[in-house]
Amino acid sequence: MTVITRQDVQALLSTICRIQFAKREEVSKRIANKITLGLLIMATSGLRVYELTKLPLSYIDKGSLECPPRFRKQASQE
Repeated sequence: MTVITRQDVQALLSTICRIQFAKREEVSKRIANKITLGLLIMATSGLRVYELTKLPLSYIDKGSLECPPRFRKQASQE
């Protein structure tokens, strides 16, 4: 099992802030904010990376996350 440290999360957040995801600055910033929110949710909630990476960005909005059952890993799949 790999342990992710606080420094790892901070380094990734710094990288996300530097990347331009779209031509328009406002769109790029919105995408970066959603990616940042997803990263922080993964780092603090125990949500599996597999589950979060399958979610479309549209499911992460305004500080909340909607994770429908079809995106969740079932105990039988582990």
